[in-house]
Amino acid sequence: MHDDSLPPVDTLSLSLFAGDHKPSPTIDVQNDYGTPNFLFFYFIPPVPDSKESELADLHADFRSWISWELSAAEDQLQKQLKKGTLPNDDSIESRATRCSYRAKVVAYLRENSEDAWLLHDSSPTPDKFSQAVKRADLNGAIRKAIRDHYLKSQPTGQLAVLLNIISGTVAGDPNSVHKFYLTTVHYNTAQDHRKTRVLSFTITQAPGNGDKDTIGLTIDFLDFTIRLNMKQWDKYKGDAEDMIEAGNVILKEMELDFFLAQKGD
Repeated sequence: MHDDSLPPVDTLSLSLFAGDHKPSPTIDVQNDYGTPNFLFFYFIPPVPDSKESELADLHADFRSWISWELSAAEDQLQKQLKKGTLPNDDSIESRATRCSYRAKVVAYLRENSEDAWLLHDSSPTPDKFSQAVKRADLNGAIRKAIRDHYLKSQPTGQLAVLLNIISGTVAGDPNSVHKFYLTTVHYNTAQDHRKTRVLSFTITQAPGNGDKDTIGLTIDFLDFTIRLNMKQWDKYKGDAEDMIEAGNVILKEMELDFFLAQKGD
C-alpha cells in the first residue's frame, strides 16, 4: 500500500520486538478504532467438537500476529502525531486518515519485515472500475461495484452487510478519496498454512464533465493473498509479548468473526 499522500514509515525507529519497543502514547486517538477503512475479519468454518480446541489455538495465533502488527503501527502513528505530520483532531476525516496510515505501516511490515513467517502466495492483482453515475444513484453504484468484485469469491451475507455500510459511508462524503485496507483470514484446520487475503481498494469521486448531477466514480482494487507460517511465527512471538498485549487492546475493536454455515444448511 504505497500512498504518497501519507507520511513515510520511519524505518529507523520501527519497533519490531520487545528490545526496541518503547511505547509512549501521549495523544488519545482511541476513537479511531473500528473506523471501517482498516479492519480485520475471520471466516470461521463449522468444525466437529474434536477440532474446536485446534481452531481456538489457531485463532489465538492469528490474533497474536495481527496484534503485533497493530502495536508496531500504533507506535509509528504516535511518532507522526508528535511530529505534526498527521491530524490529531477527532473528525471522521482525520480518523480515516490515521487509520490509512496504520494500514500503510502494516503493509510495509508485510512487504519488508515479515519474511521469516509470512509467505506471499501471489503478486498483487490490480483491477479497476470506472463509470459516470448520477449523484442520486451513487450509493447503489458503489455498492454494486464492490459487491460484484468481492462477493463472487467470498459469498457471505455478513460481508455483504459490511460492504453495504462502506458504500453508504463513501457516498455520503463524495469530496474525499476513500482508502480501504481489509485483512480477511480464512481458517482451514486441514492446512499447514492458512490463507489470508488482503482487500485493498481506493474509491475516488470526481465531478462529471459539465454535468453537476453526474459523478465520475473510480474504484482501484489491489488484492493479494498471504499465508502465515505458524511454526515460524511461534519462534518469534515470544520476543514480542508486550507488543502483542498492547496491540490486542486495539484489535478487539477492529475485528469481526464471520461464522460460515454448514454446507447444505
